[in-house]
Amino acid sequence: MKNVLKDIVTGKNNETVDIARLLWLLSTIAVMAGWAWDIIHNDNIHMMDFAQSVAVLAGAFGASLYMKKDTEPTNNSDKKD
Repeated sequence: MKNVLKDIVTGKNNETVDIARLLWLLSTIAVMAGWAWDIIHNDNIHMMDFAQSVAVLAGAFGASLYMKKDTEPTNNSDKKD
């Protein structure tokens, strides 16, 4: 499980913690916790609202990774001469 979490929050070289990936993970946990709170206390969930919030998270995560794709640190073996 520790390796899975490390793979989620690190960049291409699996050594450098990537702030965009870390913030995505924390945001996803916060949204899921909010929806769980809503289900427990209100006994009601609007699936369209849930789907939209997850879609916004996924879109923002994809956009952030695309914008920083050229600045990802890589391993020395990945460098091309």
